Amino acid sequence: MIACDTSAPSFFLRRGKHSLNITADAVEELIISNKLALFGIVRQKILSGIKHPAQFDRIELTTSALPLYFANEDDHTLASQFFNLCRAKGIQGSPIDFLICAMAVNRKFQIYTTDPGFNMYAPFIPIELYTPPQ
Repeated sequence: MIACDTSAPSFFLRRGKHSLNITADAVEELIISNKLALFGIVRQKILSGIKHPAQFDRIELTTSALPLYFANEDDHTLASQFFNLCRAKGIQGSPIDFLICAMAVNRKFQIYTTDPGFNMYAPFIPIELYTPPQ
């Protein structure tokens, strides 16, 4: 399975009917092939701040169709360890980013993201980043 951080599915959900976007196309392919997993915290971030109820309802419905995974105690502990390890190396990241990393590691998922922060974490924690086929 491939887990996304907020950036990749946002491209997919915001694109117009005829827009070309490599990231959006890759997310669509992962959905079609049943390889995309969504973490609860990522779904919350996607839905947060949507001003228009109709748009919220559409995105809520779309994201509810994906396999959804929630963090457990082990995920939060590992996320804290990842945060501390990276910070000791001078790499700053958000607690949510490290929770995404921990959940992916604990489930043996790859992470699909356009956020360059994950590339900075990768040398120090055992995440595997997904690169879509060209």
